[in-house]
Amino acid sequence: MLFCPTVRLIYEGSWSGGYVEPARRLYDNELVYVSRGQFHFELEGRSHLLTRGAVVLIPPGVWHESRTAPNTCVTRHCVHFDWLPMPFPSSRPLAAYVGDVYDPEWISPVPAEIREVLPLLDRVASRREITEMIMLMFRYFRQRHDLGETMLWPVLRALLAGKAEAPASVLPSSGKGSRRSLTVRDYIDRHYAEPQDYATYCQLVKTSPSHLCRTFAAQIGRTPQAYLNDVRMHHACRLLQEGVLNVNEVGRAVGIPDPNYFSRLFRRQFGQSPSRFLARHYALSRPAGK
Repeated sequence: MLFCPTVRLIYEGSWSGGYVEPARRLYDNELVYVSRGQFHFELEGRSHLLTRGAVVLIPPGVWHESRTAPNTCVTRHCVHFDWLPMPFPSSRPLAAYVGDVYDPEWISPVPAEIREVLPLLDRVASRREITEMIMLMFRYFRQRHDLGETMLWPVLRALLAGKAEAPASVLPSSGKGSRRSLTVRDYIDRHYAEPQDYATYCQLVKTSPSHLCRTFAAQIGRTPQAYLNDVRMHHACRLLQEGVLNVNEVGRAVGIPDPNYFSRLFRRQFGQSPSRFLARHYALSRPAGK
């Protein structure tokens, strides 16, 4: 499984005692990390006390409300994101509040592999590696560095590890099979646009196709072919959003010269054809009245 989360909004700040963030439902997804203090978090009618080291993953459509107790100060770090690149305009609202119309057209889809474990509440204060990853990610966000968005998926994967079936563990095991899997994954990441098959991978790591497929799926969460398709589709989505190449050119650029096969893979991944995706992105990116 491979996702390419895209960041919509970053927020870091403190709430003083007695502050109330009213009940709302998101259109996108939100990661919240608490670095100081505590506050009460109402989620789908249940109350939770979030203290330092708490982290929350909030999916779209879930009612939630936050409030701080008197004489309390809390510091939160929040990032709004979409799990997959979507052609939504920048004017899409973040949330709908009580009394607002909740428009399904703006809802960001949540991958099926993750849907069942969300919303997620956890404490990572004692897991130093994860807290350091989270704070480093927000440091890059503050510096407006591209590495902030690049780190979002590893952070999310770390939080989901052990809770969702598909995401792989953050820290790979050190066995020979794991090293082979990571070698093949690195090769795919760098050479996704080139022709390749199991013969290529097996020659690279000196193993049989059946053994490679089994160990790669256990380590990465996908077979090598499925992982290659994921990588190619996410690069295709990026190229379509850039608007320089047409659909057939994008297919060739990511290593899929057959336009029909490219269209089938894209539709399977994003629920729409590449032509429709391109048309919607173009329409939504044009200034109003143009």
